[in-house]
Amino acid sequence: MALDLDGIALVDHHAHGVLRAQPSLDEFRGLFSESPDPRQWPHIATGVTYRRAIRELAELLGVEATEAAVYAHRLAREPGDYARMLLGETNSELLLLDDGYPATDVGTAWDEFAAMYAPIKSLLEPRLVLVCDDPVRPGALAGYIMAFPHLLERQRTGACQTVILKSMAV
Repeated sequence: MALDLDGIALVDHHAHGVLRAQPSLDEFRGLFSESPDPRQWPHIATGVTYRRAIRELAELLGVEATEAAVYAHRLAREPGDYARMLLGETNSELLLLDDGYPATDVGTAWDEFAAMYAPIKSLLEPRLVLVCDDPVRPGALAGYIMAFPHLLERQRTGACQTVILKSMAV
């Protein structure tokens, strides 16, 4: 029996801004991976999850179920419009935006991102972010910890007495 999740709103705890650039085919493939190494991106096309994503995107976009057709459609659309259309299909209730990537010279800044998606608001207060510098590599980031208000608690009780912590070592 299949589980029907259509009525459940989603929370993305680590969203990123929208890239403005028109990616090459390998860069497009790289967007489906967390690998920063461009030498890996051509190989992404052979992965089961990538091939499934291409089929799903093709159906949503109304194009032939091929990488070439999905990629051509992506290049033909304005990046913000393309991202807005995709997000509109997700039933997202809340996005927590990591506005450190991509850099604002190649991607959207917080205010641009928020303008694209009406229900989004900034939850991160700079005073609730601690950054740890790498002691071995001067000037390099070793990690961070952030605190976000517990919105479900606020929704249930009208008050927010706790925070949710998000940490990451790099």
